[in-house]
Amino acid sequence: MSSATLHALRGSTCYRCLMGESGYPLNALLASEHLAPVAVARSQQLEDEFLETLAHELRTPVNAILDCSRLLQLGRLGAEEAQDGSRTIARNARMLARIVDDLLDLAALRSGKIRVDPEETDVCEIAEAVLEVLKPAAHSKGVHLEKHLMCAGCQVFGDPQRLQQVMWHLLANSIKFTPLGGRACITVQAVGAQCRIVVEDTGTGIASERLPFVFERFWRAETSEPHPSPGLGVGLALVKRFVELHGGEVTASSAGLNRGATFTVMLPRMAPRVE
Repeated sequence: MSSATLHALRGSTCYRCLMGESGYPLNALLASEHLAPVAVARSQQLEDEFLETLAHELRTPVNAILDCSRLLQLGRLGAEEAQDGSRTIARNARMLARIVDDLLDLAALRSGKIRVDPEETDVCEIAEAVLEVLKPAAHSKGVHLEKHLMCAGCQVFGDPQRLQQVMWHLLANSIKFTPLGGRACITVQAVGAQCRIVVEDTGTGIASERLPFVFERFWRAETSEPHPSPGLGVGLALVKRFVELHGGEVTASSAGLNRGATFTVMLPRMAPRVE
């Protein structure tokens, strides 16, 4: 091989790649080639688990609606029982609507078409509305709901519907993964130029090695309950994206399994109006 050819080869990308120079370390490339099939397999596993869970999450409310509808059609229920059946149908229909909304938002998230329609919004009003909606779920699980809403200065320029989804997902998760007699709490307060929303609980917690992944799509929490309902694994991914679209940040922390979890959302506050 001539010296000119050798010199040209040494300057080539292939040579630098093989020799581990100029940002092309051989070990890193070999490692990435080795890990790529593992990542693909893991992604496929997560999607399979998602579809299986989705079928379960849809089947439960659908079966409840069908059973109550059948009993109502047969006309064998008394007035009070018929009212209970109607409430069951309405509750499960709302559950289905929530699942469909999450799926539509997930599709929009993947395509980069998530929309927000910002306006002047009182965060405490949204928190109160979310608490009212989730009270029955907390009561049925025996979870005590607490609120600390320091509303002075907690106005943001945000989309009320999206912010409601943020708080609903966080608080609903706290209730879901908190055992009987536990506590779930939401705190809203102004901190400097930001509005801070904290949702904490005394539930199953999150292992330290899993904390970095809680906002990934299809991630689902571990639970020791005999009949767990871990959800679809899209709620926290939506929370993260919605908060980011408002110029904010969300973080998760936990002291470990069975030691509760805390989610903190920071949103930029609106400047106070001058009368």
